[in-house]
Amino acid sequence: MKVRKLIIGIFLFAIYGACYSQNGELVDPFQHDLLGKEAPLFKGKMLDGKDFNLMDYRGKIVVLHFWSLKCSVCYKEILELNSISDLYKSRNVVVISLMRETENELLKAISIDSGFYKLKKKVFGNDLIQFQIIPGLSNVMKQYIDEEGSPFEFIVDEKGILRGFFFGYMVSYGNSKPMETENYKMLVGKLERLIEAAKH
Repeated sequence: MKVRKLIIGIFLFAIYGACYSQNGELVDPFQHDLLGKEAPLFKGKMLDGKDFNLMDYRGKIVVLHFWSLKCSVCYKEILELNSISDLYKSRNVVVISLMRETENELLKAISIDSGFYKLKKKVFGNDLIQFQIIPGLSNVMKQYIDEEGSPFEFIVDEKGILRGFFFGYMVSYGNSKPMETENYKMLVGKLERLIEAAKH
């Protein structure tokens, strides 16, 4: 069922790009069985050695980012997630990255410098990672989605309910040149709506 929904979502996205409602509001094109339900809870140890427990993030909006060092396109999303992490850090939003690789595997490619993560080799001109990383979470990732591909993003609201799901990395084009990615626009749109809803 999940696979079929993903295929349909990707097909529609490829044809229509970002989807909009009649009043012009950006609508998430991807559906997921867990949306509207409590996010599966998990614990882990972040790459910098600090403990992580999703339950501790009640009261915050959490962007869960699933990716892998083996996913070349995932590196393009790092800049966008850096931007989201920076723009929304004062607005109760946290970006947490879940990865299948073990701590040892990640430390071969990522260094920890003055509290920041850095890729040891720049990819697409960037080496900075401005969000937390939790290694070795393959089993946890399977609780959310039964796909091996990446990247994926889930958005968890302040009450711990899954409110958004985004799959893949897609770019809109203008005059044959890549412009702001659709994923970035959708993520920001969803975050803005959740932040606004939390005020009421």
